[in-house]
Amino acid sequence: FFEYIYLYQSMVMFQIDQKTKDCSKIALTEAWDPFDIPDNSTFEDQYFIGGPGDNVEVQEWSDRKPARQR
Repeated sequence: FFEYIYLYQSMVMFQIDQKTKDCSKIALTEAWDPFDIPDNSTFEDQYFIGGPGDNVEVQEWSDRKPARQR
């Protein structure tokens, strides 16, 4: 299991092995590409990932017709 920290202003990424705690410094070779939702996307669902007190709310989008009928 790895954790990644991206520092695009410095063009470097840190890869941290959660088991061994080893950290690797890796040069980034591509510029920042923002994570976005394409204009033709369809909202699919919204839910929480994680457990009590340690979760994140996420949205699921796709570029296909809705999989669920509401």
